[in-house]
Amino acid sequence: MATRGLEYGVHVIVTANQWADIRKEFRQILGVRFELRLADPASSEVDPRVAAHVPERPGFGVTSEKLQFLAGLPRIDGSPDSGDLEQATRAAAVKILHSRRTAVPDNEVVRRMKRIRIGGGDHGLLDLQLYKHLLVLGDSVGKTNVLRSVLRGITQRYTENEALIMLVDYRRGLSEFAGVPHLLRHAAIPSDLVACVKETGDSLRKRFHTDWAGPELFVVVDDYDLVVTRESNPLLPLREFLAHHYVGLHMVVASRSGGLPRDPLIRWLKETGSPGVLLNANNRPGQATIVRPGSGQQPVQLTWNEAQR
Repeated sequence: MATRGLEYGVHVIVTANQWADIRKEFRQILGVRFELRLADPASSEVDPRVAAHVPERPGFGVTSEKLQFLAGLPRIDGSPDSGDLEQATRAAAVKILHSRRTAVPDNEVVRRMKRIRIGGGDHGLLDLQLYKHLLVLGDSVGKTNVLRSVLRGITQRYTENEALIMLVDYRRGLSEFAGVPHLLRHAAIPSDLVACVKETGDSLRKRFHTDWAGPELFVVVDDYDLVVTRESNPLLPLREFLAHHYVGLHMVVASRSGGLPRDPLIRWLKETGSPGVLLNANNRPGQATIVRPGSGQQPVQLTWNEAQR
């Protein structure tokens, strides 16, 4: 059973086996109801007399407005049969996961809340206003593609007066963003990065002692495992600012999952509950897992972004 959009744009979906757990006073809040043919029409929540006239055929039912409806068959193979529906639905899901999902326009609420889309569905939306930082980890391909989604989201959701980008991109896989108005610095070699971090640290340190109201800073790092060496980590000076949300710093880091278990910056991001996107070499192409504090692990089909040269 489903509801209409409530005052704040919230939608609640309740299935039949959950209906009995909802208190009676809250059932009245739920708007639209879709009730399939019941074995005993007398138990109908809509109207027993109307429910008695629902055809005894798959997919037929009655709405809360006492109108009959016929549900569409959720399969894409052209077969009208419902006998093997479970197997067909599972096969369709696999087929969809194998495909590349291109970005689709988001609604005004998503845009206004600055949420950034990296994949399909609600799980594919990132709220960097809430969580501030992001880790993209994996030994398979796709990490740069996730960063491309994040960067495009930043440039689409924010003006250059609201957000600036410091891009660390040794392999130059994200050089298409070198010309965006949001770009503060583009570090493609170690000497550039050292200078960038020093300037950034000096600027952020000034925000400790003022009522800062300037643009937020997104430090986006591709191939973090190439940036860090055994001798040094040029990004480590930024760690002191990560816990101070009011300075407007966001770290978005993509790295191989192995080889950096003791890195202090990665460890800090993990231990403080920053969300993560995990790409496993055993996953199907474009498939990843998003880990959020309090929400556990959620599978997501990543949005595919062609590099624009």
